[in-house]
Amino acid sequence: MRQILAVIGSCVLLLLVLRLATVGADSATSIVRADGRLVRLPSPTPSPAEECASFAQFWMDVSGRGPDDVAAVSHCRRDASGAWVLAQDIPEPSLPDTTRAATIKAQLAGFESTLPAKLRHVLADIYDPVAKPGTGHVRQDPGVAEINARYAQELSAYLQDPAHRDLADYAAWLMARRDAAVAAFSHGCKTYPRMRETCDHLARTVGPGGAPWPWDLDDDLLLAEYLARSQEESAPSPSS
Repeated sequence: MRQILAVIGSCVLLLLVLRLATVGADSATSIVRADGRLVRLPSPTPSPAEECASFAQFWMDVSGRGPDDVAAVSHCRRDASGAWVLAQDIPEPSLPDTTRAATIKAQLAGFESTLPAKLRHVLADIYDPVAKPGTGHVRQDPGVAEINARYAQELSAYLQDPAHRDLADYAAWLMARRDAAVAAFSHGCKTYPRMRETCDHLARTVGPGGAPWPWDLDDDLLLAEYLARSQEESAPSPSS
């Protein structure tokens, strides 16, 4: 019962935050005073950190998993104090494996240079330099799914070349981590059938199955996480 109440409470908070996020700072809520006069109160716009905290708590409550899944599907991260913040507000990380990082970045630059001019223009149109907790650097556009499909064809063709193995492994890791997090979240949602519409909308928002955008592949925070995890997995097991 406590778990259900916690999830419902997080859901209400999430919906409130997302609703406020669509309202401008100058918009207002109307209330009627006892004397019948209409009073307009300003509706505060939540900070990115507040949005991240709400998103993260809701996602973890429903999925039953931890902060790593939040990082896999959003631009929200915990800072040194443990508070949730937007990833771009975290100091630029040092890359664990500078040689491999340089190789991945070089292959990414090579890929971007092969993109058709029209597609590069479209990508520039949907790119938002100010990231949002859930949608990242992608502007709200009804054609995003189609754009990603066209972009994915170009990326897939490029990554099939064995010479681009480092970038291919990195892209595959990003997609697998994200899709596993979404699968866990969607599975957890089945426990709360009344929240199905909210869960489905949120799962679609983080783009399961889509190809990682060029700006995500070029994100040093994501790259640092990938390289650190790769080093952990390749490290020899301590002798018993």
